[in-house]
Amino acid sequence: MDSWRSRYLQYLQSPEWSALRLTAIEQTGGKCQRCGYIGGLEVHHLHYRTLGRESQRDVLVVCKPCHEKEDELRANRGRSRSMQARFEGWLKRRYPNNWEDWTDDEQTFDQFQDWLEDQY
Repeated sequence: MDSWRSRYLQYLQSPEWSALRLTAIEQTGGKCQRCGYIGGLEVHHLHYRTLGRESQRDVLVVCKPCHEKEDELRANRGRSRSMQARFEGWLKRRYPNNWEDWTDDEQTFDQFQDWLEDQY
């Protein structure tokens, strides 16, 4: 991860990122795309799949408070995916032959939550 973060921070200093950032801000008329605030804008990556070869569709122009909210939303989506993966893994161990039948069962999810609490 340190290697990726290092490359990411280095990329943010590159002329390519500076040009993309400037173009993105110009295309929004210098306004936050979330709240309309003018000034102090940042450019948020919607994802990192195209890092270094982004298009305007891959970024969002936002003010600092909106950028923080976007980062929090991304983190929450990641946690949700992680929790779903843990739930499915637990189901596969508990019901190896028909775990898919139990994914929407509220009682089973409650049992999973109890199991999770016991882990910590």
